[in-house]
Amino acid sequence: MEEQTGKREGWARRGADSASAGAGPGLAMLDAGGRVVFANLDLASLFNQSVDELVGQDIFCFVDEPQRAAARQALRRAVRTGRAPPAMWRVSAVGRRAFHIALQSRPLEGTEGERLYAVTARARPHRSGPVHRQQLLAAIAEECDEAILTTGPGGVIEIWNVGAEDLFGWSEKEAVGSQLDILVPSERRAESAELLERVWAGEVLTRVETVRVCKHGSRVEVSISLAPLRDRMGQVTAVSQMVRDITQQKASKRALAYQAMHDHLTGLPNRALLEDRMGHALERCRREGKGIGVVFFDLDHFKTLNDSAGHDVGDKLLRAVASRLRQSVRSTDTVARLGGDEFVVLCEDITDDSQLDLVVSHIMATFSQPVALPDRQQWVSVSAGVVRGGPSSSVAALLSQADAAMYQAKGRARGSVARYDPKTRPDLERRAEGSRLFRMALKANHLVAYYQPIVDLHTGHLVGAEALVRWQDPERGLVQAKDFIPLAEELGLVGEIGDIVLADAARQMRSWLQVAPALKLAVNISALQLRGTGLLGSVGLLLEGGAKPSSIVLEVTETALMEDAATSRSVLGELRNAGFGIAIDDFGTGYSSLSYLRSFPFDKIKIDQSFVREMATRPDCAAIVSSIVALANKLNITTTAEGVETTDQLQLVRETGCTEAQGYLFSVPRPLQDVLDYFAESVGSTADAHV
Repeated sequence: MEEQTGKREGWARRGADSASAGAGPGLAMLDAGGRVVFANLDLASLFNQSVDELVGQDIFCFVDEPQRAAARQALRRAVRTGRAPPAMWRVSAVGRRAFHIALQSRPLEGTEGERLYAVTARARPHRSGPVHRQQLLAAIAEECDEAILTTGPGGVIEIWNVGAEDLFGWSEKEAVGSQLDILVPSERRAESAELLERVWAGEVLTRVETVRVCKHGSRVEVSISLAPLRDRMGQVTAVSQMVRDITQQKASKRALAYQAMHDHLTGLPNRALLEDRMGHALERCRREGKGIGVVFFDLDHFKTLNDSAGHDVGDKLLRAVASRLRQSVRSTDTVARLGGDEFVVLCEDITDDSQLDLVVSHIMATFSQPVALPDRQQWVSVSAGVVRGGPSSSVAALLSQADAAMYQAKGRARGSVARYDPKTRPDLERRAEGSRLFRMALKANHLVAYYQPIVDLHTGHLVGAEALVRWQDPERGLVQAKDFIPLAEELGLVGEIGDIVLADAARQMRSWLQVAPALKLAVNISALQLRGTGLLGSVGLLLEGGAKPSSIVLEVTETALMEDAATSRSVLGELRNAGFGIAIDDFGTGYSSLSYLRSFPFDKIKIDQSFVREMATRPDCAAIVSSIVALANKLNITTTAEGVETTDQLQLVRETGCTEAQGYLFSVPRPLQDVLDYFAESVGSTADAHV
């Protein structure tokens, strides 16, 4: 090894000397037909090609046309007589600058009578003396990074350069005389034999990608260029091989291919790989007559968690859900993430609906326990849409149908499963169109605040108003909240709507205070706003308009409170300490725990309209309302009955001792100016007078 190192250093010094003289040595060997068998990097660079690209080509096709015939004639003379006339030929059309190539005066003697014809090249004209075979091989060993070897009849290795030693670990003494099979894995030997057979028949093969074995058993992925070596009679006597290690290159390609077909966050297959596997699964269906199942999963309320707890927590949850899905399916099934919080499970070899139902039930059961995150236990609810496909199905149709079924499940109840029903297709199309229009409305500022009066049941005076959102659609006119809020919840845009209402109310606050400074403004706060960081800033806009905190009532639903009770309690306590009023909205429809009234800082309870509407027909509803009012009165908490629409309902509510009421009996939600006019008219009158 020390001797070889010394040789390398010597050749390196000579290369440096040549470089300082202004030209690097280009070296190559040709067969009798003028095709390149070996080439070093300097020569390939002059030809503006890689070594692999140059090997196998007729070198004289690059020579300038006026000199090409003479160059070919010189090689034919060398093949015929063993000597070539001293001459140089110009190459000018392949690189950035012209250069000259020269055929050495004598061919190099090889084994079994083959002849190798040395070519040198420089960027400037030069003359060189004869190059002996050993000199050329040594130069190529030093100048060329690739492994070079030749094999004779029977696959015996005859030439082995330093590059081959570096790549495979066998020394020249160990390799020369051995069978080529020492480099070939057993499962690749038939392939290797077929390649050698083709080259012995005269074929030149370039950049054949395969696998080879090193001395100590490790494997490398390689690119091999093979060419026949011929004697003076034109007979093939050996095969040359130039071998390049492409292990790292192939690993990089595999990594890129993996990234292109997998989700970067969870490592699951992405849509592209899922669709590919679905296509293959459907092909098997057509051959074998079986079916497949597609289950489309969506996490319920994920956007609220992601925006309130932070994207880092959201990412951890998605990875945990991905892991749970992988563990819950069969080994033959595929779990994929389409993006966001949408996952798909492809179930293969499904024979009937009952088998698919069993698989889906097992998956859904795994979400009956909370997901363990580093800093919390997070309950996860998923909605699922199921469709079974067969030989006549298409990938696009199955995914679309499973998606439609998933939204059908969400429409029933969060955490449920629905099988695709073709009748739901029109609903899906309407939902997609509604989603498009609603997003456009947000961008165009078509959402506005309307205000519904709140009446004191003891005095009949107007004591406040609740800000409610409306969609002013240019084509459909005024759209009620009930017609788009459910869609906004699915799209995760409720928090944005809340900010719009607050901002709109803040813009009109000065007009409000000029006409009715004693009226209280009630605004709804979503779970997303409650968990976010901008709530105090949004509420602060109202104060900038001149309002006092005591004139603002922030309404929160029971469901929003319990998504993160600790955070809710802290934020509401901070707001209460700042002077804002706090109301629990839609009381009785959520978790309905009376302990809320003790643990949260409420000033007001708003009794849900579903109880108010049925007080006259259902004694239990009347009893519930009476109990809520009695408890609230003892705790000095104001009560407001929502949805009062008839005089009978008003009378029943009054009899319970309820403090306030709002509903269509008094007024529909109106623009602010209409409410202010209504207030001016109602001063001094009673609630009955407004009926």
